[in-house]
Amino acid sequence: GDGSKPLPLPTGVGSTSGPALFAPPPLPPMRSASHEDPVDPGSIRSAEDGQAALEAMGAKGQRLEQTSAGDWRFSCTRESRLFEAREMDRLDAIRTVVEQMRKDR
Repeated sequence: GDGSKPLPLPTGVGSTSGPALFAPPPLPPMRSASHEDPVDPGSIRSAEDGQAALEAMGAKGQRLEQTSAGDWRFSCTRESRLFEAREMDRLDAIRTVVEQMRKDR
């Protein structure tokens, strides 16, 4: 051979003595994308579907409650605007608000 041999690694290199913490990359700022097709209210099959669709459209403070008359009131806001609907069926109330938000884009 040529007489060279690998050097030993200094102590501590490659050891995992403590947890390595890495900050996740920053998320891009949320903004409503007006170029996206809004959800068709007729495609909403559950309250969860409707609430997820509204969230994707920028809705905040979603609230669903049954009134003393037995119908359902659903409301939410987007930016500074309030959207609200009352229907006999809770899903219809959510769909109505989705339709209001679609028209307001």
